[in-house]
Amino acid sequence: MRTTLTLLSLLICVVPIQSADEPEQLFKEEIDVLRELAVVWKGVTDKESAERALPKLADLTDRLHEVREKRKDAFDKLTEEKLREVFAKHVESFNKSAKLVGEERRRVEAIPAAKPVIESGPNKYPALARERVRLELDRVWKAVQTYRLNYGEWPPGLDVLAMEGKNGGPYLKVEELFDFWKRAYQYDIKGPRNKGVRPDIWSQGPDPKKPEGVIGNWPEKK
Repeated sequence: MRTTLTLLSLLICVVPIQSADEPEQLFKEEIDVLRELAVVWKGVTDKESAERALPKLADLTDRLHEVREKRKDAFDKLTEEKLREVFAKHVESFNKSAKLVGEERRRVEAIPAAKPVIESGPNKYPALARERVRLELDRVWKAVQTYRLNYGEWPPGLDVLAMEGKNGGPYLKVEELFDFWKRAYQYDIKGPRNKGVRPDIWSQGPDPKKPEGVIGNWPEKK
């Protein structure tokens, strides 16, 4: 009986410990997914190949986001020395792969027959819609940062980013203040979800009544 209780106590007290190699493995996995994306984009040459590529692009985009979030979380737990070590080993491959994805995507978007198919992707695949919103959120966040540099404070609201001001602007077009679903991006200058370090910026997602669909500029819960 005492042995059983001891074993149970040990099991209850077990806390998962991050492997020393896990952050590096996740970084390498992220690079592998980027390479797969580049291959898919490279195979697009016309309307038909673009249509075949869409489901693969959606799956890989979702996978990339999942791996990237895990990698970011793992990196946050590394010492500065270990982080530099991992980056030194793999950042060149990462940059090369990311650059290739961008180049192939731009090539495809310049193909008249393929461009409409690619642009229709977010309407057919939620993963592609979410990724577009994440990219747009990055653009809005950069505009918010630029405003702060010029004015010495966070913007009172996102609408001012589309206006001219004495210290610069506009930083965005009016249509860039709306997400893929044509709803205005939300903004909280107090930034409670970012622990007050920076403002919260988010899209309500495809259905405002479902909070689990929210896409924001704060770390995702693990």
